[in-house]
Amino acid sequence: LSRPMLEARASCGRTRSQVHFQALLSADAAQLGCPATELVELPPSDGPRHAQPDDSGARRRLGEVVMILRRAPSTTQGGAWRVARLALLALIAYVLSVYIFVGLLYAAPSAQALIVCMQWVKHFLRADYALPASEMVLGARNVRLRSGDVVELGMWQILPTDAPEALTAGVGAAAGGEAAVKASELFDAALARAEDVILFLHGNGEHRAVQQGPIHARALSASLSAHVLIPDYRGFGDSSGWPTEAGLYEDAHAAWDWLAERGVPPSHVLIWGHSLGSAVAMQLAADLAERAAQDGSDGPLGLVLESAFTSLPELLPDYPLGRAICWLPGVRAAAQAALVFRMDSVAQLRRLVGSAPGLQVLLLHGAMDTTVPISHSRALLRAGRAAGAQRLELLELPQADHHTVLAHDAALLAVAQLLAGAHGELSGENAEGSTRGGHAASPRVSRSQRP
Repeated sequence: LSRPMLEARASCGRTRSQVHFQALLSADAAQLGCPATELVELPPSDGPRHAQPDDSGARRRLGEVVMILRRAPSTTQGGAWRVARLALLALIAYVLSVYIFVGLLYAAPSAQALIVCMQWVKHFLRADYALPASEMVLGARNVRLRSGDVVELGMWQILPTDAPEALTAGVGAAAGGEAAVKASELFDAALARAEDVILFLHGNGEHRAVQQGPIHARALSASLSAHVLIPDYRGFGDSSGWPTEAGLYEDAHAAWDWLAERGVPPSHVLIWGHSLGSAVAMQLAADLAERAAQDGSDGPLGLVLESAFTSLPELLPDYPLGRAICWLPGVRAAAQAALVFRMDSVAQLRRLVGSAPGLQVLLLHGAMDTTVPISHSRALLRAGRAAGAQRLELLELPQADHHTVLAHDAALLAVAQLLAGAHGELSGENAEGSTRGGHAASPRVSRSQRP
C-alpha cells in the first residue's frame, strides 16, 4: 500500500489520533486486498493549526473510508483469471508448435540432422582446430582426410603421454613449415609401432576440440598409454558436408582406412563410441567383423560403448526433448515414424555377435544419466547375450551421468583390463599358432613385455 495515500494531511498538522486512524486504515485495506489507488485521503481539518480535532469527526470520516473500501471490487479474482487465461493461451501455443514441429519432420527429413546431430553448436563452441595444445591436448597434430569423393574431415592424432617423441612431435606440428613435415614423420612412425590405438567417435552437439573430445584425449593417452584418434563427422567442427546417418558411418570407415594406410593392424585398434558415437562405433565394428569373417582378415581389438542407446526411435521418449513432446496424443508414434536417423544399435549388435561372438564389448553407463537412461545399455546387454555374445559386459557407475563416465577410475580400469585381456589372449594364441575369435591374430607384444 502506498504510504502517501494512507496519510491524512490536515492544515492543523498530524495528531496522535490521526496516526492511530491511519494505522487502522492500513490494516483494514490490507485485509480487504484493495489496491492503493482506491484509498481515500482524509480531508484537511477546518480548525486552527494547533487545535485538537474532534475525535468523533475523525472516526466518522474513517468509517466513510472503510465503507468505500468494502464496496470496492476485489482484484484477487480478476488477477487469478488473467493468469489462468495466459497459461491456457501458452498451453495452446505449445501444443500447436509441437504438432507443427512433427509435421516439419516429415516435410524436411534432411533438416532432422539439426536436432539429432546438433552440429550447428560449432558456431558457438569455437576452437582452434589446427592447434590441439590450445585445448590442453599435448603431443597431438591436426590432420585432414577424405571421406568419399567430396567430403573432407578434420581429425586429431594424439600420442601417448609417455611416448618419448610426443612433445617433440607436438611442438613441430604446431610450428608449421619444415618442422611440421618432420613432425608428421614422427607421428606416422609412432603410429606404426603402436600397441594400442583408440578410435574415439564423439557424440552430438560437440566436436573434437570441446567437451568429450579433449577429455577422452587426455585421459586415454595418459591413463592407458594409448594412441588416440578423434575424427569429426561431416558437418561437425571444420569438416565439410552435411550429416546423414549413412554419412556418419562412411566417415568412421574413412578414419579406419586412414589407420590401415599407415600400417596399423586392425587387431591393435579399440573402437570407442560415446552417445551418438556409440551407434556409429557399433555399425563400424559390425561391418569390420563381417568383412573379417568373409575374407579371414583380422578384426578390431574390441569395442567400448559409452552411454549407448538401443535405437533413436526408442530413445526419443526418454530423451529430454522427447519427454517434452511425447506425452501429447499421437506425437510419439508420428515422431518415431518420421525419423530418418534410425541408428538401430540392437540390430547392429546382433550382426556383430553373429560374425564375431568372441569380440570384447564393454558397455559403460552412468546410473545418473538423464540424457540416455541406463536402461538402454541394460537392454543392449540382454540383446547381445541373447544373440550369443561371449564377452559382453556392462559396467554401471552409480555416481556418473552422461558426461562424467571418465571421471571415475572404475571406467578406465575396466578398459585397461579389456586391453590387458586382449594382449594376454593374443600372446598365448601366437605361441600356439591359434586364432582369436575365428580370425587370424597378428603378432604383437604383450603389455608386460614392453620395454
